[in-house]
Amino acid sequence: MLKDVVSAVYKGGYKIEVTFEDGVIGIVDFSKYLNQGGVFEKFKDIEFFKNFSINKELGVLTWGDEEVDIAPETLYAEATNTPLPDWMTPPAEFFGEPVVSADLVNSAAELFVKQRGGLNGRVDVRWPRKSKPHSRRR
Repeated sequence: MLKDVVSAVYKGGYKIEVTFEDGVIGIVDFSKYLNQGGVFEKFKDIEFFKNFSINKELGVLTWGDEEVDIAPETLYAEATNTPLPDWMTPPAEFFGEPVVSADLVNSAAELFVKQRGGLNGRVDVRWPRKSKPHSRRR
């Protein structure tokens, strides 16, 4: 179940006190986002970080014309020290080896291409060794 953010107060450093629609209040420490790169690079500018707002329609904290936001489920879990909902936790195989081997996929792709008479060469599938989930935007 989603718990939208209804209010937020800057508490110093990289901490924000967040109130959710169910009345739960907690403090989220955003300092761990400083080394995540990407859009979170902007958090290194403390003035940018302090200039957040709440998108009332989506129930999320946003920064800079809504170019940066963090899912309310993530904020709720961090503010209450509870686990993320199951649907936000990737299965173990997401971070490990692929469930289907690359050799099997390559063989199937080669057969498909040969049957269709195209590409005149090897089709190669490259699997990432490790991946990280992306933040969800509602």
